[in-house]
Amino acid sequence: MNGTEKKKGAIAWMAGNSVAANLIMLMCLIGGIISAFTIKKEVFPEFTTDTVTISVNYPGASPEEIEKGVVLPVEEQISGINGIDKISSTSMEGSGMIQVDLLVNQDNYRIYQEIQTEVNKITTFPEGTEKPQVTLSFPKRGVITLVIYGDYDKKTVFNSAEELRDALLSDSHITQVELTGSDSPEISVEISKETLRRYGVSIQDIADKIKATSVEVQVVKSKRTKVIFS
Repeated sequence: MNGTEKKKGAIAWMAGNSVAANLIMLMCLIGGIISAFTIKKEVFPEFTTDTVTISVNYPGASPEEIEKGVVLPVEEQISGINGIDKISSTSMEGSGMIQVDLLVNQDNYRIYQEIQTEVNKITTFPEGTEKPQVTLSFPKRGVITLVIYGDYDKKTVFNSAEELRDALLSDSHITQVELTGSDSPEISVEISKETLRRYGVSIQDIADKIKATSVEVQVVKSKRTKVIFS
């Protein structure tokens, strides 16, 4: 290469203009320092969830029965709604869950109402299927996970977990505590065939009667303040 040929490019220009190059570098450093102190930093960044969840309970059904009788009819019923990006589902023993991911910049509440309306139109669910629950997900901030274990029966562990949950919720800084990984207590009703024949009723008659007379009771624990006068 001819030594007298003038080199071109950004590096060549900076080599020939060292003062300007140093000024540019100084400006970049100052801008970086200012940004480091002013940029928004969050441990739990804010975000919007665009998800509708449909859960259906079908007590006693196998995952295959859930898939065929519950999940597939729901997916087919809502697949034509505008604004849906993806539909995924999970089938497990006794229940099924369908998660609907929505497209961004959509009217989530409107789509949620459309999904709820379409699901309520389904009349082909198997007998014994409970009413579908359709929910629009909201962002939650999980802070800590506590695990309770011990060489005790399930009922004792579950009761201990409930006591811990109530104690945590008594703190004004804690807004929500969820119990996971443990089955809720259930009441089992067993009736012999002889008894059914004697009274002329069927298993479905017993189930309908229990469902019609069942009452869900929620116990609310109030906070009490003890005042001592001396």
